Amino acid sequence: QYREPLEKAPTPPFSVERGFATLVSLDHDRTELTVVNTGFGSHFNPFIRPFGEKQILMTGSLGGLDAFCQWLGLKKDEIYVVTISKSPFPVRNRRIVVPTTRTVSMKAEERKKNFPKLVKTREEILEAHSEDRGVIHVNSYELVRDLKEAIKNPRLLAPVRSDEHGFLYHRFVTDGAKDAVFVSPGIAEGVDLKDDLARFQIIASLAFPPNKGLLNSLIFTDDLGRKNEALKIREMYRQVAIKLIQQVGRVVRHHEDFGV
Repeated sequence: QYREPLEKAPTPPFSVERGFATLVSLDHDRTELTVVNTGFGSHFNPFIRPFGEKQILMTGSLGGLDAFCQWLGLKKDEIYVVTISKSPFPVRNRRIVVPTTRTVSMKAEERKKNFPKLVKTREEILEAHSEDRGVIHVNSYELVRDLKEAIKNPRLLAPVRSDEHGFLYHRFVTDGAKDAVFVSPGIAEGVDLKDDLARFQIIASLAFPPNKGLLNSLIFTDDLGRKNEALKIREMYRQVAIKLIQQVGRVVRHHEDFGV
């Protein structure tokens, strides 16, 4: 945590471009910048490993041990894995509803045609949870803006730029209305919406990495050192799956908590 004015904020690797995200919360006379790791990958060895002889990495979304070790640059004979195979959270408290008949493609060439369907589905879910607090996960601030303009629901707290995120999120968790709904691409990880802070969430779009993001800047090679795009594609889908696992865990935070 970095509690200095933002103009003195850390420089890379503490930036979105290098695989890190920041959540900013305003508290009267101070600004707090919390650096949240969002998949440190190749940063582990140079930036984290030197801080101690042993590290404990805890995750609910390993994504496969082999891929996990490869992404962090670890050797399997250097690590010891402890697994909790059965969740203490009752299934009835953490239901996931997959609307298989109402999913739509949001590719650029199909977005205009399908966007009204996306809006209609979200409005139906909001109506079904008219007295509950909740969150809507999206993959960009552009989609936040479009949903906000199309739905026009006063319940929505929707930052349309990254610099609005921290202020509106702070408002949501501290003094938001009992039926408030927060819409953002930045709440998949590091967010604790326990109990009545949120009882439902909508995953409006899968979090595929941006074309100019960290993943696409990397070169994946096979065991013979040959460039292999298939490995990059597989890693992309693995990261999307991990992000999805993280998203569904935001509103059920202990064994007595519940949400959908």
